Amino acid sequence: MNEMFFDIISWLGLALCIGAFFIKDIIKLRLVTFIGCMCLGIYYTHIDVVQGMISNVIILGINGAYLFKFKFAKLFKRNKTNFEDDLEYS
Repeated sequence: MNEMFFDIISWLGLALCIGAFFIKDIIKLRLVTFIGCMCLGIYYTHIDVVQGMISNVIILGINGAYLFKFKFAKLFKRNKTNFEDDLEYS
């Protein structure tokens, strides 16, 4: 592929990861960081930087796990009754 394409991907990933420092909502922060690390992971794979690939896979896994946890908790909480909420906070 074109080198310019991968340069754009790397700059986009870098901008997203740096921009994530200014996000206050934790779910949006995790999502933006996930996308940014995915872009950087693609770039590091293209230029064959093993340390960059490993670190981004680890960060992707952590953010992915938390995003899944947030989504699962949101789905679980939606199905609760008021009685179950009262029991949880007792």
